[in-house]
Amino acid sequence: MYSDKKKILRVEVGGIWEPEDFIDTFRGVESFYYKTAIWGSLSNSYRYRYLFFDGYPFYSRFSDSKKNINEELVSEARALITPELRITVDRVEYGSPGSIDIFGAARFLEVLCDAIGKTVKYYSEKDLRREEARQAEIQTQILEASLRNIRQESVDKTLDTIRKIKELDHDHPGWREEFEDDLKLLFSMDLEKVDRVISEGKIVGVEMTDRDPPKDKEAA
Repeated sequence: MYSDKKKILRVEVGGIWEPEDFIDTFRGVESFYYKTAIWGSLSNSYRYRYLFFDGYPFYSRFSDSKKNINEELVSEARALITPELRITVDRVEYGSPGSIDIFGAARFLEVLCDAIGKTVKYYSEKDLRREEARQAEIQTQILEASLRNIRQESVDKTLDTIRKIKELDHDHPGWREEFEDDLKLLFSMDLEKVDRVISEGKIVGVEMTDRDPPKDKEAA
């Protein structure tokens, strides 16, 4: 069974948040994390039960709503994942600046940290690149392609993390190229939720850090 060190993903926030911003951030992070961490939580037999929920491989149902399939996969992962790999919200410090602390397995949160960090950097430099593009008469589509490349790199890194998990049998008949292709699309959907919040300047940074030691109650 897979194990990993636990750490905090600290998302630095700014500006005025609406309920939708919290919903998209938490749903995007939870969905991305659980669809990755589930492979370290289950034995091989249970991993393929995850692939074949409701008796059908999920990629055979991709003509259905991708949003619905994504939600089903996350719900199944949330129900099956072992307690030591679950994520929790450690702290929400709302303000400008403020932060959201999410506690979970370091290896899986690090992929998210990398993805969010690169996207924050992309948007912080976007105006400068747009002006340079105008001067060089480069089409806006090239700038948008840069963001898609960041998202694709993050998704590929996630699949690499899944592939490296010990005892994960990729020769099992349930594991097919269609599975990885569809997972990439669903991971991208998760990142798009967080990207929207970043694009509005409400997520301004991210880091991995250790959990704060518990406070001494008597001292408090």
